[in-house]
Amino acid sequence: MNNNIKIYEYEDKYAESLAEMWNKSSENWGGYDHLITTETIIDEHKSIDFINTYLAVDEEKNCVVGYCGFSEYRNDEGALYLPIINVRPDYQGKKIGKALVLKTVERTIELDWPRLDLYSWAGNTKAVPLYKKCGFFWEKRDDNVHLMNFIPSVLQTEALSEYFNEIDWYQDCLRDIKLTEDGKKENDYNHYEYIWKIDDDRLKVGFERLARGMRKIETPDYLIETSLDNYSLVYGEKYKIRYKILNKSNKKLNIEIKGEDDKSIDFSYHKKKSVKDKAIFEGEFYLNKGDEAISGDKTHPAVKANIKINGKKAVFKEGIKIKSPLEVNLNIPAGRKFKNTENKLYIEIKNNYKEKVNFSFSLPSTSEIIFSKNNFNVELEAREKIVISLEYYLLKSCFYKKKIKGRVVLKGNDIMKENKFDFEVSGVFRGTKSKFGLRVDEGWILANGSHAVLLNKDNNHLSYLDMDEEEREISFIHPRIGMPFSHEFSKKEADKVEFYESDDAYCMRVIFESEEYNGLHLISVIKLMSDGLVENYYELYNLGDNEYQDLTLSHSFYYDLSNT
Repeated sequence: MNNNIKIYEYEDKYAESLAEMWNKSSENWGGYDHLITTETIIDEHKSIDFINTYLAVDEEKNCVVGYCGFSEYRNDEGALYLPIINVRPDYQGKKIGKALVLKTVERTIELDWPRLDLYSWAGNTKAVPLYKKCGFFWEKRDDNVHLMNFIPSVLQTEALSEYFNEIDWYQDCLRDIKLTEDGKKENDYNHYEYIWKIDDDRLKVGFERLARGMRKIETPDYLIETSLDNYSLVYGEKYKIRYKILNKSNKKLNIEIKGEDDKSIDFSYHKKKSVKDKAIFEGEFYLNKGDEAISGDKTHPAVKANIKINGKKAVFKEGIKIKSPLEVNLNIPAGRKFKNTENKLYIEIKNNYKEKVNFSFSLPSTSEIIFSKNNFNVELEAREKIVISLEYYLLKSCFYKKKIKGRVVLKGNDIMKENKFDFEVSGVFRGTKSKFGLRVDEGWILANGSHAVLLNKDNNHLSYLDMDEEEREISFIHPRIGMPFSHEFSKKEADKVEFYESDDAYCMRVIFESEEYNGLHLISVIKLMSDGLVENYYELYNLGDNEYQDLTLSHSFYYDLSNT
């Protein structure tokens, strides 16, 4: 970076020049013709709850040429977040972006947070090589580009501190930079690894995706690595975790491992030993049922251990994807469901045990729907999936949702073991004239006759559902307010959802309370007509003490042109 470029904390004295930077950067953000003013910048920075706001300033020309916001990550635990970074187009290629990113990594370390995350939209990957060079790993996801930086965890680990007295984490990192998702796959889950050069040797530190935690340290003197046979495990059982220890030197290697409970995992293991050459320690942990399902892109419960290596501490974690003993889902075929008629649905059952099981449960009828059979007893092989057809009589359009008590008997190695567990089944039985709204696992469904829309709780995309409840290739993207545009609603779940009827339409009122613009409430009103027409508009209320001027609302949609 040019010596004339310096990084400073935002102050109002830079507002005029910062406004000029945004006005010259519209091409970075898809193009906009809205003029940003000095007053806009000052008002905006009174309410933005960034921990720090960094500016890159060209001191020779006395102008702001780069901007970086930095905040707490609210959609997952244990991380800070880089929500926005911008470099003026005529200053790109001068390593200003790198300097801003490294500043946020440095600040994350100072604040003693273990991780720094950032997002980019799927089509914007040109900055990914820069992020990777600065310590980020690209996590495999279907909907967006999400990156995680574990350098703060590395530098905060006592057992590794002596090595970074000699090496520079940025300069000495050996990284094969590719424009692809990162990770070494093992049992369908990814591990990430940093490698640093130490003279003619290497320092390797590995992290595990589910727990977002350290799982491996390999130095010129020793190797410590954790492993599980499987990362997808049924709750209510005991399992083993292994710690592989390898002493690569002639020095003493004193190891102490102390397990620690974490969320749904009980782990009271304790082992202390001096390892001369190699050893494998095996600990046992118990997996409880989690309070709620955890999506694949959030921190999972971990088998956690505090390991002392010659008296110096490191925290190791292996994440677990907790599974129900059996999964039961209702598959309701496409087509209109007329009242007072017989129809057919399918019960899909998956055995998550690695043993053969006998499974029994009851599916109660209600005042809206009568099943031809209520009691079921089936046998499934290990990991087997089966489908049971079931006739039903629909008395009234409804959303069926019941908590069911299941009984399972495991049949393995001539040993019979019984387990009881609760599970939930649900399904939408939509008629030709029904109107209703409801909360489902994916978010909120609004239905009117044979038409429905889904508001996804994870990304706030609004999608049209056809009669077989599959999304069509058109959807409305999460709203953004700014300028510059905030992406907080790309992950923030709605604070409140209300349903009501209006003439021919059935409506959903979705309320978001902004955290980046204190006091602002953004309300999305969605109206679904009986013919399938959808109307969506927004209301914006300022219920706080701050005044906001020249706010812009951006609302995009996606359509697959291959369908035209």
